[in-house]
Amino acid sequence: MKKLSNNKVFNTKVQEYIKAYKQDYTLEGLRHEIKNLETQTCGLFMACQRWVQGGMLACYYSQVAQDLADLFGCSVEKTWEVFDDNSDKMWTYYVNLMSRELCHLVEGERVYIKW
Repeated sequence: MKKLSNNKVFNTKVQEYIKAYKQDYTLEGLRHEIKNLETQTCGLFMACQRWVQGGMLACYYSQVAQDLADLFGCSVEKTWEVFDDNSDKMWTYYVNLMSRELCHLVEGERVYIKW
């Protein structure tokens, strides 16, 4: 899975996923919210992590497993298998993946979708 997670096609899917979760947000609203967190933390990536960890996207392990399975085009069972049935390991991966693409959206770099 990890080898597939850093290409334009996959990054576009993740950005679309974030947009679909936050249909009621504008891109500027998302940027503003993340930037407000950034002033309370030590950097943009950490602000994005806190935003994801705060439940702004999937917040239950079952949701995370299903969403990762959908993004990677595999079964939920395969997703759990890849993460050795370790929910913390899967959650950490999810948070970092979403945070990376949130950073791209906030910075306006490597943005592959129209919001």
